[in-house]
Amino acid sequence: MEWVKGGKVCVTGAAGFLASWLVKRLLLSGYHVIGTVRDPANEKKLAHLWRLDGAKERLKLVRADLLEEGSFDDAIMGCQGVFHTASPTEILGPAVKGTLNVLGSCKKNPSLRRVVLTSSSSTVRARDDFDYKIPLDESSWSSLELCETLRVWYALAKTQAEKAAWEFCNENKIDLVTVLPAFVIGPSLPPDLCSTASDVLALLKGETEQFQWHGRMGYVHIDDVALCHILVYEHEGASGRYLCSSTVIDNDELVSILSARYPSLPVPKGFAKLDRPYYEFNTSKITSLGFKFRPIEEMKVEMEGVKGKVCVTGASGFLASWLVKRLLLCGYHVIGTVRDPANEKKVAHLWRLEGANERLKLVRADLLEEGSFDDAIMGCQGVFHTASPVMKSSFHPKACSSV
Repeated sequence: MEWVKGGKVCVTGAAGFLASWLVKRLLLSGYHVIGTVRDPANEKKLAHLWRLDGAKERLKLVRADLLEEGSFDDAIMGCQGVFHTASPTEILGPAVKGTLNVLGSCKKNPSLRRVVLTSSSSTVRARDDFDYKIPLDESSWSSLELCETLRVWYALAKTQAEKAAWEFCNENKIDLVTVLPAFVIGPSLPPDLCSTASDVLALLKGETEQFQWHGRMGYVHIDDVALCHILVYEHEGASGRYLCSSTVIDNDELVSILSARYPSLPVPKGFAKLDRPYYEFNTSKITSLGFKFRPIEEMKVEMEGVKGKVCVTGASGFLASWLVKRLLLCGYHVIGTVRDPANEKKVAHLWRLEGANERLKLVRADLLEEGSFDDAIMGCQGVFHTASPVMKSSFHPKACSSV
C-alpha cells in the first residue's frame, strides 16, 4: 500500500554523489525539492543540480550546516518528507551531532510524514561473531568495539549515527526508515568524484592500495540506491532498516568483471588473500516491496578516467558540438570552453546531449587572453582545439599560442 506521492521534500547535502541522484529522481517523479547545501552561491558545485529536468520549476537550494543547531529548521519546515544523506567531512563525533541536528529540525515540523536516513551496509557487517552460512540481514549490527580495535572509523561513525537516530526517533515518535547501501558505483553527477568513485578509478588505473583493504564487498548501482530511498519513503508499509545491495563478491571476482569490460585498461589481475570472514547479504526485505536490483554485470562504471578527460575548445561551435556529442557517446569526460557558460541560449544544445549531465563541464576561456585555457586544460589527457577567433583576418597567431 502506498500513500500519496509528490509533495514537498527536503534532501540534505543535495550536491553530494548520492543526493544528486536522489534529487534527480525526485524531480522526475514530480516532487518539489528543498535541497540543503553549504553554499547556495557556489555555482561550480551546484551547476549540475540546476541542469536537472524540473530543477528550475521545482528545486530550491538553501544553506544549512550539519554542525549548526537549528540550521535546518527553515529548510525542513513544511516538508512531508526528509531524506538525510549529508555526512560531515570529519567522521567521528560530527556524524552523530549532524544527524541529531537534522532530526531536531524534523521534530519541529508538524507536516512531517517520514524521514529516510542514508546509513551504510558497514553498520551490519563489521563483526566477527556471525555464522558465515547465514546471510546477514537488517537485524545485524556492527560491533562498536571491533570497529574501534580495527580502527574502522567510517563503520564506527555510521553505526553510532544510525543508533542515535533510532533512539531519537523512537523517543519523539518520528517515522524513520533507514537505507543501508553497499559500495556504490555508477556515474557521478557532481563535478568532483566522491571517495567510492575515486577508489574504482584507481583500480581501473592499475592501483590496488585502496581496494586491497576492502576484501569481500557488496556492490550496488547509484541509481538503484536513489530509487530505494524513494520506494521506502512512498511505501506506507515500509519500516525499519533496509539493506541495499545487488551482489556481494570478492576483489578477484570484481577485477575479472572489469578486465572483461575494459580490456585496454591496466586492471590488476588479482589481490593478496586476506583473512576476512565470508558473508552474503539477505536483501529480501527490500525486494519484497517489489524492488529489483540491476546485476553488477550491467552496472556501468562511468567515471572520469575510464576513457579519459579531454578538453574541446569553442565547444558550442558547429564542428565542436558534434565532437562533444561523439566524445560523450564514447564515454569521455569533456571539458568544453566557451566564451560565456551562462549564456543558456548558446549552450542549451550541449546540455541536451546524451551523457552531458554526467560527463560535460563548460568553462569560460577566451582565445586572446593569455593563460585563459590553463584551468580547462590542466589534467586533460587530450585537447581538441577547434575554436576560431571572431575577426576579419584569416589568421591570428595569438589564438593558437594561448591554447
